[in-house]
Amino acid sequence: MIYSARNLSIEIDSSALVHDISFDIKAGKILALAGASGSGKTVTCLSPFGLHASRASGSAMLLDQEIIGLDEQKLAPIRARDVGFIFQQPLTALTPHMTIAAHLTEASMQAGIAPSHKRLVEMLNRVELSRPADKLRQYPHQLSGGERQRICIAMGIAHAPKLLVADEPTSALDAELRCDIMLLLRDICRAENMAMLLVSHDLASIESSADDVILLQKGRVAEASTTRKLVQKPKSEYAQRLMAATPRMGEALLPSPPIGDRLIDARAMHVNFPRPFQFFRNKSDDIMVRAVRNVSLTIGQGETLAIVGGSGSGKSTLARAIAGLGPLSAGQILWRGQPLSTKRNRKNRALMQPVFQDPIASLDPKWRVRDIILEPQKYLLDAISDVLSAEELLLEVGLEAEFADRFPAQLSGGQAQRVAIARALSVNPQLLILDEATSALDPLAAHSIAQTLENLQKERSLALLMVTHDLALARRMAHQIGVMKDGQLVEYQSKHQLFADPQHDATRTLIKNSH
Repeated sequence: MIYSARNLSIEIDSSALVHDISFDIKAGKILALAGASGSGKTVTCLSPFGLHASRASGSAMLLDQEIIGLDEQKLAPIRARDVGFIFQQPLTALTPHMTIAAHLTEASMQAGIAPSHKRLVEMLNRVELSRPADKLRQYPHQLSGGERQRICIAMGIAHAPKLLVADEPTSALDAELRCDIMLLLRDICRAENMAMLLVSHDLASIESSADDVILLQKGRVAEASTTRKLVQKPKSEYAQRLMAATPRMGEALLPSPPIGDRLIDARAMHVNFPRPFQFFRNKSDDIMVRAVRNVSLTIGQGETLAIVGGSGSGKSTLARAIAGLGPLSAGQILWRGQPLSTKRNRKNRALMQPVFQDPIASLDPKWRVRDIILEPQKYLLDAISDVLSAEELLLEVGLEAEFADRFPAQLSGGQAQRVAIARALSVNPQLLILDEATSALDPLAAHSIAQTLENLQKERSLALLMVTHDLALARRMAHQIGVMKDGQLVEYQSKHQLFADPQHDATRTLIKNSH
C-alpha cells in the first residue's frame, strides 16, 4: 500500500472542512476525489502534506509511515522524496524567469540527482513533448497551455515519487488536451507503478482514467465506488445530480426553436497581431500572427451560436473582435444591416455585453455588488429612469436581493458569475458574449448558470455568442456551432447537422475526445 487515510478530518479555526474520510491507494492505481466546489477535495489532498493552511487529524500513512502530526522539518524531506505534485494552473505553477531546463533540474534535485542534458531530454520525451531539446531553452510564456502542463507533469515525476497528487490538472485545458493529459497520467502511473491521488469536479472526464472514486459533499463521503460503477449507475442522489448536470455527448438532441431577425452579420473577418521581436528570425518568417483568418458568421435574435475549438484556435480573439473589445484587422461587422465601427459608441456597446471566464476576477473586489451591477448604466445609457434596479436584476439571475450589499469575496464562483450576468443585463443588451463563462465552475454551478442563460434567452429574446472548449455543452445549448482551428472557421453548421455528419477532421477529433 502506498498511501492510506483513516478517519481523516480537516479543520480551519475550529471550522470542520472534512469529516472522517478513509481510503487506500495501491501502487499503479488511481483514486479520484470528485465533487462540487467547496466539497473538500483539495484540502483532503494537500493538508496531510503540510501544503494547506489547515489542521489535519486522524491518520495518513505514506509508505507505512504516519505523516499526520509531523512538523515541517520532518515532513519536508518525506514530501520531497516520495511525493510529486501537479497543480491546476500550469502557468502560475512555473517561475516565469526560469527556463524549462532549470525547472526540471530543480525538480530532479529533490532526489539528489543533477540530471545531464540527455536526461532532461528523456524527461520531456517521457511526457510526449515535441522538439524537447528546443523546449529546454524556452521559458513558460513561450509554451502553450498543454505544453506547460506536460512540463508540470515532468517536474512532478522527475524524482521518481511513489505517490503523485494531481489537483485539477486538466480543468483549464480544452477537450482534446484534457483527454491527452489524462491518458498520459494514467500511462505514467501504470508504467512507473506509481500511486495517484487525483482531484476533479468532472465525473465524466475521469471515467477512463481513475480506478476508484470518492465523491465528496460538504466534506463528507457521499458515495465511494469504482469509477465505472459510479459514472454509469450512481446510487446517491448527489451523484445522480452531478451526472445529470454534466453535459454528455450521448444526450438526445432537442429541436431548436425558431430564430428571429438577424442581429450580427460578420463578413471576412481577419485579426492579426505583430509577433514579439526576436533577434534570430528567418527572412521568410511571417512577422504577424494570423489569429483569425477570413471568418464569416451570422447571429439571429434569440439564437445561440457556439464557437468551439482547441486552445489557441482563435475563439476568444474572434469573440472580442465582434464585441469591439479587441482589434479587427480586416472585414466588416453589421448590426441589423448597419456597419459597426471598430470604435463603438455608447449605444453600440450597450447592444452587446460580455461575460468573462473567471467570475471573481471580473468583479472589482472593493465594490459592493450593487455598484458593480449598475456601473454599465452610468457609462452606456443616456437615461437610466426606465432600467431595472440592482435588486431586480439579481432576482432575474436567481439571486436574492440581499446580495446587493455583499462584496465579491463573499460570493461563491457560481454566485459571482450570476452577478456578472446581471451586470451585463443592466443595459438591456440584445446579445451576450460568453467567453468560457462556465468552465471555471463545478458541474452543478455550471448547469445552473446554463439554465439561467436559457431562461433569460426565452424571456428577453437574447442572442448568445458562446465561446467554449466544451463540445458537449455546445451540443446541449447551441442552435449553430462553429469549429475553429488555426484561426479559421473550418466548419459552421446547425448542431443537428454537425453531429449527424461532421465534415472536417477537427470536428471529428473534438467529438471523439468529448465526453
